[in-house]
Amino acid sequence: MTITMDHPSGYPGNEVSYRRFDDDASPLTEADIPVRPENRTKTDRAFSFIMGGCIVIAILFLLITFVIVIKHEPNRQSFNEAVMNEGGISNQEEFQDFSFKKFAWKLTLTSFISLGLTIIMAVLYRHATSFVVWGVLIISWAYFFIVTVALWWLNVDNIILKIIFTIVTVVLLCVLVFMKDKIRLVTMLFKEATKATFRMQAVFSVPAVTLLLLVIVWSIYIPATLYINFAGISSGSADSEYISGDFRITAVIFNTIITIWISEFLVSIQYMIVSGAVTKWYFTRNKELLGDPVYTSCYNTIKYHIGTAALGSLIITIVAVLRAILRALSQHSRFRVLVNCCMARIEEFIRFFTKNAFIVTAMHGTPFIQSGKRAVKLLTLNICNTITINSLGDFVLTMSSVLIVGLSVLFAYFILGLQVEKSENIYGCIFFVVVIALICCCTVLGTFETSFSTLFLCVCQDFLINNGIEKPYAMTRDLMEFLEDSKKTFAEKIEKKNLPKI
Repeated sequence: MTITMDHPSGYPGNEVSYRRFDDDASPLTEADIPVRPENRTKTDRAFSFIMGGCIVIAILFLLITFVIVIKHEPNRQSFNEAVMNEGGISNQEEFQDFSFKKFAWKLTLTSFISLGLTIIMAVLYRHATSFVVWGVLIISWAYFFIVTVALWWLNVDNIILKIIFTIVTVVLLCVLVFMKDKIRLVTMLFKEATKATFRMQAVFSVPAVTLLLLVIVWSIYIPATLYINFAGISSGSADSEYISGDFRITAVIFNTIITIWISEFLVSIQYMIVSGAVTKWYFTRNKELLGDPVYTSCYNTIKYHIGTAALGSLIITIVAVLRAILRALSQHSRFRVLVNCCMARIEEFIRFFTKNAFIVTAMHGTPFIQSGKRAVKLLTLNICNTITINSLGDFVLTMSSVLIVGLSVLFAYFILGLQVEKSENIYGCIFFVVVIALICCCTVLGTFETSFSTLFLCVCQDFLINNGIEKPYAMTRDLMEFLEDSKKTFAEKIEKKNLPKI
């Protein structure tokens, strides 16, 4: 069965056809998107077992590590010295002086300021979307323009830096002048994304829980790695040798890879839960019958799609490990930079692919590869909008995060009075403030980013299965009116271009 649609402005103007997959036994209906839990099957189950086995092996490594620690009874003082020397701390007094007890209440205040700035930004995204999007783009262009002029005016020796800032300034100017329709569409999608997230406020708890789990995972990994590397090393006697070199290297490498995989897995679960909830919100025409989409999406993901999240996160982990290996093997500095840039772009593409595959899995309940194919077909039909909208959306959210972090550091500088303190405390406190601000941004703005990407794919799917007449669109009235206005504007422009000259 082939569906033909005529895209309004903001989408490709040509008619395109889309053939349903062979696995679609019946036409997709409103109740089928997202697929009900009783109609779902467990996807990519093998990878959930593979991940479980790897975690068991990692736990065995940890148990063997602690057994050897207890057996050899490593010198606690030598262990502490090894850790402090690795961190560049000369003595215990300096380590104690590094604590922030006297700044505790001020750091707490700056943390609440970071949270407040993030909440203000979220409210502005909800109620003044156009102001935020255009404001971020204009402020960003002004910043890059000023820096570019300063770099050329001061004759800075770094020509690469000058070229990069010049290109970014010109591209932003072209976006502001020639891509107003795309910016309006991005603004509309942001408005719908924030409407969905504020309607389902429980969705903000998902990244918070993910962050807590990540803290637990890395809190286990870091001490275990330190014991493997440092325990008993500085005592000097043969009896206190902690562990053989080969085993130590194997344990560190394996535990590092598994920890990265688990971290990516938790982030993938978060992405799938949020996208599933937003998909439910989008395709439910009567929002009063929405129910609890966050709970439903969480139930579907954990019960049916753990294997899909494990497979997607494994692919990302493999690419990240290959990037680290190639970078370590690169001897020449310029070649290392080239390899790092190329692998970074590949990793970015893989992340983009897996995220959209997760969205389709949450939408249709299909396995990872099948969901990836469907996502690619949807996105390639709208390739121009896929590139511009996702790039603009990511840029706006990134610059919003940079603005929040910058303001948080500025407030912290004046509140803490760090200019009269020791340099160690300056860097430590600023690092703490930056981390807290990034956590707030990832919790709130990261949820907006997931909702934004999910809504774009939902709109593409909506145009494929509905025609607006016999099958009404599932999109909200505001989005439908915006697209209809864009369609009329597009038709008027075409009509003016076809008018004969007088």
